[in-house]
Amino acid sequence: TIVCAKWYDRPDVIRLAEWDKGGRKTFLREVHRLMEQADIIVGHNVDGADIPWLMGDLHIEAGLPPLPPFKTVDTLKVLRRQFKSGAPFKGLDAFCQIVGIPSKTDKYDRAAMERAVTEKSAEDRQRLTDYCCGDVVATQGLFDYLRPHIKNHPALFIDGKDKLTSCHRCG
Repeated sequence: TIVCAKWYDRPDVIRLAEWDKGGRKTFLREVHRLMEQADIIVGHNVDGADIPWLMGDLHIEAGLPPLPPFKTVDTLKVLRRQFKSGAPFKGLDAFCQIVGIPSKTDKYDRAAMERAVTEKSAEDRQRLTDYCCGDVVATQGLFDYLRPHIKNHPALFIDGKDKLTSCHRCG
């Protein structure tokens, strides 16, 4: 229903929703176009939820072609593997709060999503899109925090001019 994303080296969060101009089919084409440009997709539980859900919608529902290969970094998997019971709270919001990373701005509300889709509630649509954007920003913060703990981390190939574009280990 909603996909928010951002390119690592750019500040703006991309907001896509099925209620935007063109409806669900256009939404799915735009999500496909975004994903086909990605070398790495980072998310919290992205391998267990977001990617499989999107693949079903993109290929089965919309009939779009297979995506080019991309890597994923699932921050939930990294937390589970690296910290096990040493970090008992592995939800995105909880872990971000524990380590002092700006975290979620709201909670998911299923009733609000139903109102946004069926009743076309502008207030709920805005709230849910903002919530999704907050997840993207929190996930990037968690990704930066976890980079030294990610085995076989894909190369970012960014200029390294500041701490966000430099490796925590090697600089």
